[in-house]
Amino acid sequence: MNKLLTLLSAALVLASCGKELDVDTLNSNPFDPEYAGPEVFVFDTTYVQLVNIPGGVIAYHVIGFHVKSELLPQGAGYSVRAERVGTGDVTLLNPDPPNSSSFKYLKVNPVAGVPECVRLSLFNNNSSARAEELCATL
Repeated sequence: MNKLLTLLSAALVLASCGKELDVDTLNSNPFDPEYAGPEVFVFDTTYVQLVNIPGGVIAYHVIGFHVKSELLPQGAGYSVRAERVGTGDVTLLNPDPPNSSSFKYLKVNPVAGVPECVRLSLFNNNSSARAEELCATL
């Protein structure tokens, strides 16, 4: 019984020694919706990709970008949520190529001279981080 009281007392003392946490300053994690750090996404390229299908060809406007992986916790798993500006259509993107920080957003039927914009956010554990808008014109 004496050991139990000693352990409980020690636990209470340790619990009361903690520093107060200022929740409003917890905005440095890029996976947070309130993230206040530098941009996470970097535009790389845009081009038209033609895909042969039975009976024809489909043209895609490809927007290539990468994630500044140095901003993320080491080994963090994620995908990218891409929301098309104007329509609200949402696509979840995985790295392309796999196990890299590069991604490609594809929009069918591209139009030259018309900007294509998407809101990108890191996505893991069924939640999205702060969105950043990225636009590209063919």
